[in-house]
Amino acid sequence: MAGIDSSIKTETAKIETLMVDETKKWPHGKRKSFYLDLMEREPEAAMTWLRSVFHLSKEKENPYLPTMKRAKRRLGMSLKIGSDFQDSLLDGNNRLRQAIRDLYSTTVAKKPKSNSEHFGIEIECFIKPNRGENLADTFQQYCVAKKIKGAHYKHDGSIRADEGFSSAEITLLVPRENIRDLELVCDWLAERKARVNGSCGLHVHLDFRNKASVMEKCADRLANSLPYLALLIPETRRYNDEYCKMGRNHLGNDSRYYAINTHAFPKFKTVEVRLHSGTVSFKKISSWMLILSNIIDNPAFDTKPTDKSIDKFVQLLKFEQNDLVYYIYERYEKFNKGSNRVKTEIGEE
Repeated sequence: MAGIDSSIKTETAKIETLMVDETKKWPHGKRKSFYLDLMEREPEAAMTWLRSVFHLSKEKENPYLPTMKRAKRRLGMSLKIGSDFQDSLLDGNNRLRQAIRDLYSTTVAKKPKSNSEHFGIEIECFIKPNRGENLADTFQQYCVAKKIKGAHYKHDGSIRADEGFSSAEITLLVPRENIRDLELVCDWLAERKARVNGSCGLHVHLDFRNKASVMEKCADRLANSLPYLALLIPETRRYNDEYCKMGRNHLGNDSRYYAINTHAFPKFKTVEVRLHSGTVSFKKISSWMLILSNIIDNPAFDTKPTDKSIDKFVQLLKFEQNDLVYYIYERYEKFNKGSNRVKTEIGEE
């Protein structure tokens, strides 16, 4: 174990130095959240790194022990290491380095300075890299060339990628009135022939920085609309209790895996909608964003529906764009057997 211990010590020290350097940049009041945020971004890699810390230190000298004990209780983490541990640490630390560098830019430095409302978009997918290619670097170069701001690429361990593909979570921030950057990101994903499967999702974060006082009302509107929204997604997303429980959580609720998630509101003033299945289609993502925007601004969703039909949903939305109405019926027909509504409802061939 001596050779393994030496490599573990070197890798562990590198990550700890990077963590210390990064946390110095954070406002003092936010530093305590750094490690918890990092664990949320890269749970497997963070757990592996913490195991290496535990292996190399005595409990009384270990500054990360409280975090480790919480992780052990929460994830059932074993503190033992085997002969293959060195490889998993090296692989995990590469992901940790990227996550640590991204964390400051997305959490502290890259908050929108404009007073306009924004969407935060998370696209989960997987992409086949070229030989020796670093997809995160390739994506960053594309963003620079296209002048895309606020977009980031990272590995996502929760995605079951096809063999030979690399899992990815792409996050970006776009103004409500101009979603050009989203279209450009989707163009890149199309060029790279990005794929999705049942392990992927689309998450949309709605901006309440300028209207925090109405967040609860708007979150309730989203929750009341869930019987309608469920008609537009695959059945597998309707019954995903692990990562997307149907319903909404409330402030103070530790679980963020609800379809309507207010967990991040105290910190970021956003409400997350986790319901949609994975997609890299600009049409699908932008249409979903418009539907969600309508719902939170629409008093028709202040009460729970009694008529849960797709026709009633369209009536409540009052969309004037025929293409968007067509899209809603198209989605409904795709995911609800026995439906034949498209032609009869909007007269399209």
